[in-house]
Amino acid sequence: MSKTASHCLIVPVWGPTFTQLCIDFMLPSLLAPGNLDGTVGSVPVLAFACPSETRTALLASPVLEALQQHAHVEFIDISDLLADQANKYRAMTDSIYRAISSDFVKPKETALVFLNPDVICSTGVLATIDRAMAGGKRAVMVPGMRTRAEQAHALLGPYQRGLSLSVPSQDLGAFAVGALHPLDQAYLWEEGPFPVHWPSKAMFRTPDGGIGLHSFYLHPLAILCPDPMPESLDTIDGTFLQECGLHAGDIFVPRDTRDIVVIELSETPDEIGLATGQPSRKRMAEFAVRHVSDIHWDLFDNYISYTAVGTERPPALDRLYRYVRAHRPRRRIARRWPRFDRRILSHVFHVIASIKAR
Repeated sequence: MSKTASHCLIVPVWGPTFTQLCIDFMLPSLLAPGNLDGTVGSVPVLAFACPSETRTALLASPVLEALQQHAHVEFIDISDLLADQANKYRAMTDSIYRAISSDFVKPKETALVFLNPDVICSTGVLATIDRAMAGGKRAVMVPGMRTRAEQAHALLGPYQRGLSLSVPSQDLGAFAVGALHPLDQAYLWEEGPFPVHWPSKAMFRTPDGGIGLHSFYLHPLAILCPDPMPESLDTIDGTFLQECGLHAGDIFVPRDTRDIVVIELSETPDEIGLATGQPSRKRMAEFAVRHVSDIHWDLFDNYISYTAVGTERPPALDRLYRYVRAHRPRRRIARRWPRFDRRILSHVFHVIASIKAR
């Protein structure tokens, strides 16, 4: 492809499970209004970073044939990356970087959209990205809402319109609340002590049965292709946006389900004791202690409601919120160190904070 893409939707995908989730849910949701339905972008590109066997399965899918009417489809072979990478997250990042290096991506012109194969987009996601960037934003970040994949077919079936899966944002938010994955249930405060010592997000029930949340580990959904690109990192996260020179004011974050919703489908594995919906607190603490970039701290004040706008946090959750803010790691010394050492220091800070919270 010789033309510069207005949008480049990058989908790293391999393995039969993720390939099927991509075909059953993610790709149909792109056919929804306000996504890749012919109304967004002059030259949108849908770029799959995948091995040859995944390409064969995708090409056999009728939904991909329908998407080709509205977007140019590219396949980037990553077989060598999968052979060399034991860490799947690093392999995903390297796959994304390979897609970005394609000749149809132009710095400061192409909007990069990062889509995992196991996500579902509500209607209007790409249209909202366009509006945000037209208004001066350079990136869009969303909270990661993890839902039970086993319930998706039954609960989302009524939204199937031919090959498209057209779920309005408020309806997809309601599905996320009703099918919340046990991994995310660990961040849901009901009463008493918070179940995770160092939460990457804090969620609570709203009076109308929905969920409100504060999240300080948001996921980059889109960014205007930077110039220059930062060197490859372990994951595409807030640190990546920082390295691109972005600040909190450059980023659009949806505040409630009237904006957009992007959710992740996950199976409920028996091997870590989560099938019953009662996750181990110790196990969840291990998941929650992670590197949190400065840009995430700046965005932590964003309040995101999955139903009622303006719902107030319960007083006990306010105390948790103040504790997290008070124990923000001090990084003035760490900034003088190389990035790898800063990450080690950040992890140590979080482990210490986690121990103090016990």
